[in-house]
This record gives sequence, C-alpha cells and structure tokens, in this order.
Amino acid sequence: SLMISKPMLSENEIKALEIIRDLTDESGHIPLYTLEGTLLYGDLKLNTLGVYNLIMSLENKGIIRKVQINDSEYYAV
Repeated sequence: SLMISKPMLSENEIKALEIIRDLTDESGHIPLYTLEGTLLYGDLKLNTLGVYNLIMSLENKGIIRKVQINDSEYYAV
C-alpha cells in the first residue's frame, strides 16, 4: 500500500507561515489584503504571481482557507 505523507513545504511556504503566525489575530484570522501585501512587499520579495502561487499552495495543502467575515475576506489559519 502507498504511504501518504504530509505535504512537504517549500522554503518560501515555511517563511510565509512564520509571517502568517505573526500577523494572525487571536481568533486565527488574517485579513486577505494584509497577507497578500506582506508577502508582496515584505521580506520574501515575491511578485504578484509568486504571492498567488504561494497562497494557492498553502490553501491546497489545507494550511489556510479563505473565509468571509462581516463582508471582508480573511484567511483562517
């Protein structure tokens, strides 16, 4: 039978998770634009496509998910 392991994280994903941990509020949410802006203009220096790909990868691995709170978009961690 096949062994299914936890998804491997890239170096950028690990760095992004550290950033997410720092920015997440006590309820486990981070505003979408805060996360995207921090990834775009912060230490990772990603371009727009890089930010999109990184967020999609974290979503696909079940690490973050997009949620609506009071008509605003957030990521739940």
